[in-house]
Amino acid sequence: MMTRGVLMVAAVCGSAGASVERGFGFSAELTFDRDQIAIGESAVATLTLFAPSNFTGYFSAFNGELLASESIVEVADVAPVAWNNPWLGFAGEPFASGADVLGIDASQFSLIPPVVFSNPLLVTTFTVTGTGLGELTYEASISPGRQFLFWWSWAFDPYTFDETFFFSETLTVVPAPSGLACVLGCALVAARRRR
Repeated sequence: MMTRGVLMVAAVCGSAGASVERGFGFSAELTFDRDQIAIGESAVATLTLFAPSNFTGYFSAFNGELLASESIVEVADVAPVAWNNPWLGFAGEPFASGADVLGIDASQFSLIPPVVFSNPLLVTTFTVTGTGLGELTYEASISPGRQFLFWWSWAFDPYTFDETFFFSETLTVVPAPSGLACVLGCALVAARRRR
């Protein structure tokens, strides 16, 4: 259950394309367009927000960070949050910091149009490029000094929290094909020398 400043993080989802079972509350999902990349290759990550099917309001604000489980990628090309309204004091300009994505600040308000009622709602996209071997997932965290991670609004009950879940798919980074051939070649040479 979510209260102001506290996030309940659900279990991490599996590989790219896997379906996510959403709870009764709201969910944020980080997906990759590939489930595996080699070192030097890239994948596109997408952060999307989902409301329950009976939800009739709009998404008001997001403030948070995406923290990588491993420093095995370099993040680039972080897209601004398109539905952000800077009049509310949010930049809407997330940025890369190594493998992390920080400063995902965005908000909108019904009295300052336009208001986006889309469900699901795209938050941002970014590119990850493999720099090391391993499995990558992300954890959502509240930005330092901020009060909330997800904030939803209703027409007659604005600024109301609900239970929120975060899901991250797993991206695997494997050796580059040329690097793998080199490793196998060295292993064969070493095996022959032992004979």
